[in-house]
Amino acid sequence: MNKQPAPLLSELTEAERELAMERYRFIAPLLEQDQPSAAEWEEAAKQAQSSIKTLRRWVRTFQEKGVIGLARQRRKDAGERRSVSADLKCRIEAYYLENSARSMATVCRMAGEYALTHGEQPPSATVVREICRALPRGVVCMAREGEKAWRNKFEPINRHESHEPNERWQMDHCKLDILVIDIQSGDVLGRPWLTVALDTYSRAVMGYHLSLYEPSSMSICLALRQAIWKKPIAEWPMCGIPKQLHLDRGSDFTSRHLEQVAADLGITLIFATPYLARAND
Repeated sequence: MNKQPAPLLSELTEAERELAMERYRFIAPLLEQDQPSAAEWEEAAKQAQSSIKTLRRWVRTFQEKGVIGLARQRRKDAGERRSVSADLKCRIEAYYLENSARSMATVCRMAGEYALTHGEQPPSATVVREICRALPRGVVCMAREGEKAWRNKFEPINRHESHEPNERWQMDHCKLDILVIDIQSGDVLGRPWLTVALDTYSRAVMGYHLSLYEPSSMSICLALRQAIWKKPIAEWPMCGIPKQLHLDRGSDFTSRHLEQVAADLGITLIFATPYLARAND
């Protein structure tokens, strides 16, 4: 095998650096010991899903060359996919993306079976792994973890920090996990709804409204009224009018009633991106 001289650490690709650091993390506990015990070698091999012989080679390479030595050695024909047709490459990518529970070993087995039935040499586990790791992270996340996970990890959002109290409040509803019971009749009245106004700077609860009825613009305004006015107890001094009010896009929050109340008080309403409540936080 023709190999190039080891590159500098700064010349490694992101994937090569990740591989080197991944190997280093597996052998780091062993490097801290003068003579690791057999149990420690076995545990490290189990964590790395590799053999003890391979771990010993990584340790020896690290001691001789440092982290750069843990990167996979490059071939002169690096960048060229070995023994894999375009059709098989697409098939490997599809196997990996179409099922979130499918392991790399299963993808490798399926790719080998497909290759044999189409007159190709079965790809090695290394080639299959390289093909899968080369896929864009966003595509992998969307396919294997779903849209919600993709939104949380990759969707661009705007974040605004509060620099003083009452600069920005957040309001939302929550159905409490408790039951209200009529003490006279014993009837179960249902689970109550809690509407809360929270100051994003101090994280203090400014006001709330508790009701057995479904949330509405009225419950929002009642919670907002309590949040704005001075409280009758000294232990709850928070009050005032916020400059901005951060809400989701529920029909109660986008009602004309709330819009008019906010306009009268000079409050700017800010609505979160649909299905992404953390947007605009």
